[in-house]
Amino acid sequence: MKKWGRAAVLLISIALILWFVRQHGQDLSALPAYLRRLRTGHAAGLLAVEALFLLMLALSNVLLYRMQGVMSRLHEQFLLLAASGAIERVLPSAGVAGMSSFVWLARQRGIPVAESVKMTGTSFVIGYLQIAPMVVLPLFTATTLVTGEQAAWFLGVFLGVVGMLVLLVFVTGHARASSLAVRMFRLRRYPRLLAFWEGARAHLGWMWRHRTQLLPILALLWMIYPVRVAMVWGCFQSLGVDVSWSMAWGAYSVTLLIGFLSFLPTTLGVFELTMVGAMTALGVPGDAAVAGTMLYRVFSWWLPIPVGLAAYAWIRRKGKVE
Repeated sequence: MKKWGRAAVLLISIALILWFVRQHGQDLSALPAYLRRLRTGHAAGLLAVEALFLLMLALSNVLLYRMQGVMSRLHEQFLLLAASGAIERVLPSAGVAGMSSFVWLARQRGIPVAESVKMTGTSFVIGYLQIAPMVVLPLFTATTLVTGEQAAWFLGVFLGVVGMLVLLVFVTGHARASSLAVRMFRLRRYPRLLAFWEGARAHLGWMWRHRTQLLPILALLWMIYPVRVAMVWGCFQSLGVDVSWSMAWGAYSVTLLIGFLSFLPTTLGVFELTMVGAMTALGVPGDAAVAGTMLYRVFSWWLPIPVGLAAYAWIRRKGKVE
């Protein structure tokens, strides 16, 4: 993403945060009272859940690398994910900064660039496969959160996006369809685009040939989503706010869906506004919804930044693996 694009995203996020502060000024004033309810044990538990989330992602990376014949340790992948995640937060770019920094840092640890690109690409594709059913499911159950008309609109847009992705995958992976697309869009005039297209075709073919090996990794990623929901539920419970598991699941899912539809890469500002609105719609008092959401963002967004930057410094200092 170009510099002006990152700047635009950052400005939009700041504007949304300022609007959030203005709209919920009274609710934010109650935040200190809620935070005083947070005990050391609660904070330790939330840190453990966040660490579990990263460990599960790291394990999926280890397994994906192993499919390619690259051996990598779990703690190494944990550090790489923490470092690249911090860079993505500091330089919001719809995942580009995070993925490119991951590839570059992995190279510092002796992992070939080609294998890292294949791993991150595969992780991106199956990541969407795992999150699709998790996000859409609450639209059929959380009737107090969204009306039937809103659910139909969300579902229609979401299925439209998924449908376009499936069509793109089919056209890219199918030999005749790919050849037709190359001729139709005259990609041979653009060597870089053609090289990217051919690389995508080769990657999809590799994924299809290894589909049985990818199924356990997909199952692992499906297990990650409930861990994230548990983090939301735990944050509210730690503050003494009675939020059920289904409420946490529904609010978090709708928040993610709106984040996808907003096309704001960082979801900074969008997430806070949507999560508070979703929890309020489910009957949670406004000040409690703000407090739980802000606590969640502390552990899932802000706290990983210094941790990730420390991991970045450690990787850079250690250099390549001997």
